[in-house]
Amino acid sequence: MLDWSWENVEDIHAAAEAGETRRVQTLIDRRKKASVRDTNHCNILHKAVLHGHSDLVRHLVQSYPELLDQQDRAGRTPLHYAAVLRDGGHTYKILDKAGADASLEDKYVENPDSITEKELRAELKEGIPLTDDESPPRKHRDAFTDARHDTKDTDEIHGGGQGGGLKTADSRTQSLIDKAFKDLRNQKSTSLLRKHLSPSLFDKIKHRVTPNGASLLDIIKLGVSNPEDNIGVTAADAESYSVFDELFDPIIRDYHDIGHRRLVNPQVNFGSADIVGDFDDFGNYVVSTRIRCARNIEGYCFTPLMTKAQFSTLEKEIVPVLNSLDGPLQGEYEPVDHLSGEKAKKMLKQFSESANEVCPTNVGSAMRSSVRIRLPCLSKQHNMLEETAEKLNLQVQRVKDDPSDDNKGLYDLSYRWTLGNTEEESIVDMYSGILEIISLEKRFENSKVTYYGSEEEGMEKVDSRTLGLIEKAYASLKAENSQSLLKKHLTLEIFEKIKHRITNNGGTLLDVIKSGVTNPTSSVGVYAPDAESYTLFKDLFDPIIEEYHEVQGPKIQHPPQNFGSAYSLGNFDDFGQYVVSTRVRCARNLEGYPFNPLLTRDQYEEIEQDIVNALDSLDDDLAGYYKPLNSFTDEENAKLVASHLLFKSGDPFLEAANACRFWPNGRGIFLNSDASLVVWVNEEDQMRIISMQSGGDLAVVYDRFVRAVTALGDILPFSHSSKLGYLSFCPTNLGTAVRASVHIKLPNLMKNSSLLEETADKFNLQVRGSQGEHSEVEGGVFDISNRRRLGLTEIDAMVEMYHGVSAIISMEQQLEEAIKRKREKSLR
Repeated sequence: MLDWSWENVEDIHAAAEAGETRRVQTLIDRRKKASVRDTNHCNILHKAVLHGHSDLVRHLVQSYPELLDQQDRAGRTPLHYAAVLRDGGHTYKILDKAGADASLEDKYVENPDSITEKELRAELKEGIPLTDDESPPRKHRDAFTDARHDTKDTDEIHGGGQGGGLKTADSRTQSLIDKAFKDLRNQKSTSLLRKHLSPSLFDKIKHRVTPNGASLLDIIKLGVSNPEDNIGVTAADAESYSVFDELFDPIIRDYHDIGHRRLVNPQVNFGSADIVGDFDDFGNYVVSTRIRCARNIEGYCFTPLMTKAQFSTLEKEIVPVLNSLDGPLQGEYEPVDHLSGEKAKKMLKQFSESANEVCPTNVGSAMRSSVRIRLPCLSKQHNMLEETAEKLNLQVQRVKDDPSDDNKGLYDLSYRWTLGNTEEESIVDMYSGILEIISLEKRFENSKVTYYGSEEEGMEKVDSRTLGLIEKAYASLKAENSQSLLKKHLTLEIFEKIKHRITNNGGTLLDVIKSGVTNPTSSVGVYAPDAESYTLFKDLFDPIIEEYHEVQGPKIQHPPQNFGSAYSLGNFDDFGQYVVSTRVRCARNLEGYPFNPLLTRDQYEEIEQDIVNALDSLDDDLAGYYKPLNSFTDEENAKLVASHLLFKSGDPFLEAANACRFWPNGRGIFLNSDASLVVWVNEEDQMRIISMQSGGDLAVVYDRFVRAVTALGDILPFSHSSKLGYLSFCPTNLGTAVRASVHIKLPNLMKNSSLLEETADKFNLQVRGSQGEHSEVEGGVFDISNRRRLGLTEIDAMVEMYHGVSAIISMEQQLEEAIKRKREKSLR
């Protein structure tokens, strides 16, 4: 530390590093102490930012704004460091809103928007001063970054759409581009291309051509010709990434899970091979291991635009470099056109597996590490293998038609991310992930049964007291005259099979069935106390889920997320005669926490804080404020509940499920400026994200909803299963977990409820009372929503609901006309 006269300066910095806000407040008894810096000239705001303590950051910028633009020995402000935090831009936005100057440059002439993450990591070592005579670190930019940073002016690169000095696609190419886009819109594709290439974006970029002559057709042709491809775009040259950045950037963010962080890759860092080891010393599991990377030569286009002469020239440049390799790296180069027979087939197959380097999934390190591995036990638990691999950022591909498989469950497992991590970080993550998969396979080998398939040796069981309560609850259920799915599917055989089980969080069968036993009028009757319950008690949950969601086929399998485009929707009711209001909401829970019945008071408050931090990152029309439930007056509470903006306690189904504990702690509501975006925290689920407004403009409501869910999902890890989609407390809310609804006036259909129900059933709609589930119809106003959430995408559910509500309005209009004609006839 610098030699200051105050004794507790070191304590202040230590408290800032630890995020101890109250201790920092106590120790700073004189304002000047807040500005004291260490040997690197870092102040306490630098420290709070570096260690990711957003609460302390918020306090410091409010109390000591003079810290915002103070520069350390490298010339960096706290905003420089916030720019590279992996928190979805949350801390950066706190500083930005507080007035931090984003134009300040460090000693390497970098401002917060241009500095790379790796440069910072290499230099931020506490106690090692950075002197002014140090040379700046070598800048590393791959082809993707070069294409973006070499652009002097966005308008110059983009050519202003159709003009701006850049050549545009000729008329013949343009007609092919238009046709390709039309084909794309008519396809039922879940590709990222289909998701992100909206009509407005298409019109903006369709005329553009790179300096090498690549058009939008070169970018999207693969995805249009192959709608099953999950990406759908390729880059024809390095410039494609900048000329068509409005398309590539969101696809890259989506695939690489970048969120709102800047699209910049760290410096090359291969690290040391000593940091990893042998996955499988005895060769019982791993058949082979491979690490490969893609590289393209600067000054050449990518393969789609290369001429025959360029292929030959490029080959002549690469081969001498390959021939210079020696020792164990030495080898022989063979041109493909010189190969023949089985050798040619084998080589071409291997080449085709790796010739995907023009794909945006391969930017960044462009490195792919993989193993071919035998997993005979996990092959019988494929859903679990997929879910585990997803959490470990591994991709799973079953090897088919391989003579060495011998029905032993042969898979290719590879590390998914190539952007945002160094080479060393990727290898370490992949190594740890494969070891965890092997460990899981070994657990199954040592078990007599499959995963939670029946009683397992050593598996924890409920205590005798809880078992007595479970058996008493089951006896009560069988004695009740209930029509619930719980009673239908919890047979004696299933009950005996699962009654002893307990999840890692302590969830039991009693937690699952208690609400349904207490409320025999419930149509479903079960809740999941945590995510694991859907697996541990699947013998009960699966048939209930299959029946409620009308899942067809031999097994439940939810499709990948696809929000589609709001352009495919519209306004139900342009003149406001029927639709009072429209809302789209979804349930989300945070990965790593149980659901309501098993949460502790501290966990409620931890979840609340995590969510509030994410909500703080929302901007523009989504920005708003959060207010805890226990801070409302009775008058405010009543007003918000009456406006359908706030939830309330007292639901008998939730209370019976033990879902209202510690009320109102850890609960609250977020509202944007016009109350068109609402987020409920720790009601039935940990988050209810709601987009709503008066009238029937579903397109506008849905667009706002998608933007909010996407922004929050970039920061918060939502509980998700590849089998069931997003996991919620109630099994009726799985899959998309999206509910789109209207409050709608139907005075004539109210008198003909059977016709209303019949029409609603055709479109899988649910008709409820004005206040939602378990409520009565008031003033002829119904709550009508989509029923299906599992087994279809978000956009499919929205389109189905849109057509269904439109049909109901048409039915109401027909009844109006019939009554009008009857009245006119009686007056004649």
